[in-house]
Amino acid sequence: MHLLSPRSILLLLGSSLVINALYIPPCSQGELVNDDYAFHESNSVVQVDHRTILARQKGKPLPVRPKPAPAPPKPAPAPPKPAPAPPKTAPGSPKPAPAPGAGQNVVPLPYKKMPRPTNGYDVCDFEGYTCLNDVVPGDVPENSPISAASVAKRSSARSPFTVSLASGKLELASKSYWTSGELFDNKKNGNLNLKEVWLDFAKDSMSDYKVKLFSSKPPQPAPPALSHDYVTEHIVELQSIPRFIEALTETKTDKNKNPIPLKVGKVDSKWFNEWWNKDVQGKVDSRLDKFAGYKNSNDATRKDKTLNNLVFEAMGSTRNVNDFLLCEDGINSYKAKLWANEAPFAETDWKRITKFAATGQLPSNEHLSGVRTVLAVYEYMNTPEVAKRMQQTIKNVKTELKNVKHLTDNKLPKDVKGDDVDLSAAWIDFMNQQLERFRKRGDDWLKDMIKEGLAEYQKALDPLEEAQKAIEKENTEKEPTKKKALQDKRITARNKAVQVIGDKQTKLNAAIKEMNSAKKDLQDAEAIIDGIDDDAKKNAEKIVQKYDAKKTALTKAKGKLTTAKKQMGKAGRDEVKYDEALLKLEIKGLKEDIGHLQAFEKARLGLNMPKAE
Repeated sequence: MHLLSPRSILLLLGSSLVINALYIPPCSQGELVNDDYAFHESNSVVQVDHRTILARQKGKPLPVRPKPAPAPPKPAPAPPKPAPAPPKTAPGSPKPAPAPGAGQNVVPLPYKKMPRPTNGYDVCDFEGYTCLNDVVPGDVPENSPISAASVAKRSSARSPFTVSLASGKLELASKSYWTSGELFDNKKNGNLNLKEVWLDFAKDSMSDYKVKLFSSKPPQPAPPALSHDYVTEHIVELQSIPRFIEALTETKTDKNKNPIPLKVGKVDSKWFNEWWNKDVQGKVDSRLDKFAGYKNSNDATRKDKTLNNLVFEAMGSTRNVNDFLLCEDGINSYKAKLWANEAPFAETDWKRITKFAATGQLPSNEHLSGVRTVLAVYEYMNTPEVAKRMQQTIKNVKTELKNVKHLTDNKLPKDVKGDDVDLSAAWIDFMNQQLERFRKRGDDWLKDMIKEGLAEYQKALDPLEEAQKAIEKENTEKEPTKKKALQDKRITARNKAVQVIGDKQTKLNAAIKEMNSAKKDLQDAEAIIDGIDDDAKKNAEKIVQKYDAKKTALTKAKGKLTTAKKQMGKAGRDEVKYDEALLKLEIKGLKEDIGHLQAFEKARLGLNMPKAE
């Protein structure tokens, strides 16, 4: 045994200090990183080391690990043993799986991925669909498009429309009434001091079809969305009068191929040609019964002097205003079409919208909002205040039809047997059948279109669920080479889809801007016509030209926006099939949409309408 010399002891002590200084303590995976952030496969940015980043964000220096105190002198250690060789891998055993997307960079989305929209969509913005308004009224289907003549007549009466009876053409004309910009504005309506009643959706949700009456203008969408349009609403549509005459005379037209069959049977049409527009002014003031609130004009040139005048006065005018309210334009437009026994939206066109929404080419809230608007029509008509006003208007017309006997000196229309016809009783028969036909038309449309929607959404869901299974297979693949091949294939496809999205997003943004601008321009033009007075009549032609130009611009903008949405939507749906996180959200959203349609179907089963009286 040899004793160490003092020199040897000093050498050993120095070596020990050097080794200790070079020692790196063990650390768990993730404590040492090269980058602060890394891309996750779902394209979101994730933190790799939270502690390190947190310290940097606060502007503090990274903590320094203190060096351990020097160990006391020890005898020289034995020479280290060589590291053991790594164990041999058994033939056929799986190798460690590579990191997701190994060898591939995931291209980030060129825009911020927004949640699926669930707000209500304005059906008036659909391409190819024109909502009715105070400028171009739609409550009389025979009305021609706006013309200089019709604009010039706004302060007196609506343009006449025609019913082609077997005995000759019959001209009818509704009364002028306050537009949406005038009805509650005392400066424009001569201080009527009306209680404001506005009708709109209760909530801005694609799945909520409930409506609400407001005592002032309803809350509007936040910019850049434009405010809703509202229309002065005849709850009993003006078209009811020509439809009633067609039913009495069994007259078929292109717009009314199946007149309502009345209990009274067919009535001689010649009576209407003789009496409807005959001057009976001498007997107007001596009518035994007048509807509640009736007031004749103080202007001798505008006094009621015909049956046409009195019946349409009962429907509502600038003097008879008690049953009016302002209705949201989309609900009003759907209601007018259903009242005319027409589809609220042409079935062929709606099926295309359904398919586009199901496949992601259009946002599903647009499609669902169209269905909810039909349901909203019936919610509106069953609102107690609205039902009361509707029944009052029906009663007003009934009152004036009772007065026909007095106004014509007992010369009443005859049925096929030659007996006198009680027009007031026939009117109630007509209105009860009209209200049921109105209900059934909406019910039939909803039944078919909801069924179509459920089928299309399920059809679109199937390939997404198949894509999800493919990703799950990739995630569970044990063989590294196969796993990497699956990952690379998916990421390559996704990156191509992302590159397409960038160009489509730019075009979509431009189309949205153009659409909003065109819609605002048209609203401004409508406001000008809405407030037209006698002094502006001479400029009617110029006003119409400007209005028509803006209307054309809006039509073009709608088309561009729809095309841009479809292209962007298709690119987005293609991308999510390769993105696990977004794919799960897309599947979840489609299943929720199916649930909304099922809820709409349940609501359809309870559709009803109040009676005429």
